[in-house]
Amino acid sequence: MIDEERGAMREHIVWLTKELEDTRTKLKVRDELLSELLDPDQLGHAVTNEVRGRIYTLLHLQENN
Repeated sequence: MIDEERGAMREHIVWLTKELEDTRTKLKVRDELLSELLDPDQLGHAVTNEVRGRIYTLLHLQENN
């Protein structure tokens, strides 16, 4: 492998790592919001049972994956 190929691979790895961290951050923010929607002491009192059920389903599916 020549230096140019190594450099290109390194740049790609750095980019992929950044994208992974960005995705993790977004998922963390999403999960925090969903948890607030389920918590009756926060926003949960304004959430319908239908929406609450969909949130539970979403979080359950995420756990299984």
